Amino acid sequence: EIKAPTTQIPSSNISSVANTEADAVEVFSFEVSDQGSGDGEPTLLNTIMIEKSADNEVEDWSSVIKEAKLNDGAVDLTITNLSINTDNINFDLSGNEYSIADGNTENLRLSIWLNESQSDGDTIAFEVPENHDFGADVNGSLLSDSILAPIASNPFTIQVEATDFEINTVSSTQVNDIFNLNVRAVDVNGNTDLEARQLSLALNSGSGNLISSSVGLGPLAMNDGFYEWTDLEYDTEENIIIEVSDGDGLTVNSPEIDIIPLIKTVFFSEYIEGSSNKAIEIYNNSGGTIDLIDFSIARYTNGSESISYEYFLSEHQSLLSDQDDLVIAYSGSNNGILDIADATSNVTYFNGDDALALLYKGNIIDVIGEIGTDPGTAWDVAGISEGTQDKTLVRKASVKEGNPDNLSSFGNNPMDSEWIVYDADEFSYLGNHFRCSAPTEQISEISFQNIGKNNAEINWNAPTGLHSIVLLKEGSEVDFPPISGTNFTGNPDFSQANE
Repeated sequence: EIKAPTTQIPSSNISSVANTEADAVEVFSFEVSDQGSGDGEPTLLNTIMIEKSADNEVEDWSSVIKEAKLNDGAVDLTITNLSINTDNINFDLSGNEYSIADGNTENLRLSIWLNESQSDGDTIAFEVPENHDFGADVNGSLLSDSILAPIASNPFTIQVEATDFEINTVSSTQVNDIFNLNVRAVDVNGNTDLEARQLSLALNSGSGNLISSSVGLGPLAMNDGFYEWTDLEYDTEENIIIEVSDGDGLTVNSPEIDIIPLIKTVFFSEYIEGSSNKAIEIYNNSGGTIDLIDFSIARYTNGSESISYEYFLSEHQSLLSDQDDLVIAYSGSNNGILDIADATSNVTYFNGDDALALLYKGNIIDVIGEIGTDPGTAWDVAGISEGTQDKTLVRKASVKEGNPDNLSSFGNNPMDSEWIVYDADEFSYLGNHFRCSAPTEQISEISFQNIGKNNAEINWNAPTGLHSIVLLKEGSEVDFPPISGTNFTGNPDFSQANE
């Protein structure tokens, strides 16, 4: 007979780090009796199967339970084969049958220990059902096929108790640039502790100011063992370490973060994409010579969120002078491009749907396209469909710095875009980027006279060095250049409303 014990093992928590036999936890007990029918034969158990009870919440026991054993209060049973399955634990005792003497009762207790990977708060519970799967050797007394009622354990809860904070953040970022830092409360196996905690940040090392303009540095409540700051900033160029604390004795330091100078004035100035002609131009508008050791171009192919190919600019040269450019081309481009190029690299083996980024110490300072997104064929630029395929893009002369925000530089029309879009294989601008600045003095005393349908006379007082004026017709593009005037220099781009 299989029956419930007088007292069942009480409920408790099972630590997620109970991963060895030394950590085994008793979870269930049951009794097996030989009825002493006068045959003088013992009951020889050769199979014991423990199944899930109604209180169980763990879907797959094999993913949670590492090992199990049975004990009769004196010794552990010798198990021929143990199978931990999705819905049961099967003890095969064949050849090592457990003997219960004629007329005796034995109390058997199940102990388990866990796999390293666990979910905090999972409930596990055990049962011998009415129609059980125990077995006895035919050379002894036999078991009845069923019992009057299921024998169920109390429920046990798997508890993850954090002893560490898993901190993920950047290895470097620019002064006053926004960066993320997220924290997960974990045990030694990396399991997440879902207990509510109040987190705070502080500087462990560093002389500057660390801020989060949206939420501050805490205390802030974790959500299911996780919290992320999305707008941290630091104002001093140095290496720092950030301290994370829950105010209850658990304090962990972040990896060292390199706060680097704010770099904006080195950027992509030209992009050429054709069937075989491909090139990228980098322009230095910093006001001084720069060391290229920490600059690289990254290609993100077909919507990849991670770098597919990276080229470090210092592979070609160590320095780039102020107002100078560096042209990297695909080796299969025509001679007109290769004659201008400073270097060739497979980083330029891009198509119209591949994003490019200019990196400084791994930080994005300029971008073409949208990292992590595949547009299908190409992105629109300045209102021109598929402007990154079979096109040449030239950065407008008025642009002074890079734009690290995905797609932001492309704009929606020729006026708000940072780029001028040319047809394929236009490379007459390559290797000779120019930029312009607003004059320190503006024109004055502008007057309009003799205004006709297609012409107008404009007079103004021009300060020294001013050589032209741009006239835009409201509601349409400029479709004619001025036909007379002093110091006017014709520019065909004006007729396209690109400047």
